[in-house]
Amino acid sequence: MAPSKKKVKIPSSTRPRHSRSMQAETSPKTPTQFINQSNTTAGAHISHLPYEIIDHIFSYLVTDIRNLLNCSTVSRTWYQVSSPRIWHHLTLSPLSSGKDDNGQAFSSGFMKDHCRIATPIKGTQYTFDAVKKLTIKHHDPQWCKGQKGKPSSFRLPNLQVLELVCDSTWKTPEFHTSHPISRTRYGGEDCRLLRNLYPTKIVFRGCHVQVNPLLIPHLPVSLFRHVEELIFISSDFEYVKPGSKMRIGSPKMLLNSLRSITWIFSPKNENKPCVPSFVEAMKFNAQALFPLVFLLDQTKHIPITVVNPAQEGIQPCGTRESVHSIKNHFFKKAAKLGLSDENIRDRWNEVNLISMENWVDDHSKWNGILDRAEVMNWKINIGILSMFHIQG
Repeated sequence: MAPSKKKVKIPSSTRPRHSRSMQAETSPKTPTQFINQSNTTAGAHISHLPYEIIDHIFSYLVTDIRNLLNCSTVSRTWYQVSSPRIWHHLTLSPLSSGKDDNGQAFSSGFMKDHCRIATPIKGTQYTFDAVKKLTIKHHDPQWCKGQKGKPSSFRLPNLQVLELVCDSTWKTPEFHTSHPISRTRYGGEDCRLLRNLYPTKIVFRGCHVQVNPLLIPHLPVSLFRHVEELIFISSDFEYVKPGSKMRIGSPKMLLNSLRSITWIFSPKNENKPCVPSFVEAMKFNAQALFPLVFLLDQTKHIPITVVNPAQEGIQPCGTRESVHSIKNHFFKKAAKLGLSDENIRDRWNEVNLISMENWVDDHSKWNGILDRAEVMNWKINIGILSMFHIQG
């Protein structure tokens, strides 16, 4: 009888290395195994995407700040990508109502500790570097005073656009507003929030055509050091008596870098009737801008654009009629001052009267300076109100 052959076991260390890989390749994978292996592949996770791709994805969340804030907490990379979009436009507004979101009044201790601007804590400079546009609303001088021992000024090195929302309920628009009886010792000083800011564009809201916006008090002279463009926004429904003109005063600031001025007569989102015939009023409020165009030393050589001079939101007049009327008014006023016809024509060539529709269609005039939704609403509202005038 032949002896049986014994099977000899080969140690795993002596087996060919390719045998196990071949066995792994031939054995079928379950869906769970395939997903787990794909997740562990280097560079396949979303956090490993290039900076540019993540930034492009976040660009679709520009108006969704809440989701951008959630994304910024995922990782350090996502925080660095989302921060410029989150802090691109910073708005500072006082708690003027003195109540929280539930309508409950704040305690006196909370108002004392939280309703003043304080110097930013250490480590927030990266956030301030991302701010390109700053909006500050009118406030009491006490609000920007700062806490005890902490100045309220701060620096925004990359600031481009500064938007000042003035209180237009007064005869002269105010930026520092306080009750005349309860004046504070800081009422006469410049706004501390503006002391170390150097924007290239300034937007004034709440302007009156009868008052030079550059006369608004409590604005530091240094604020205008690098300003290249000024934008003034006033209501198209402001009542102006015939023969009225802008009070230009004597502003102290130097506007050596100024390149252009834009005055916008903005419509409101409501159907307002035309001014009754028995109420004597200036037909086109832009006529009151004559001193800004011809007399003020800082602006009389600067190109000026007047948007919606016909005030189409309140009266059935076209831009052509308004241009003709405003031109005649300016030429007569300038001739009385002794200006030559040549000088008047040269200055008029630097004045551009344009309808709201044409101005909005040219995105280069306002993109990055004003809010897109607001500008588009101006165009839509004028179109709606014009339809009411046609039907009437």
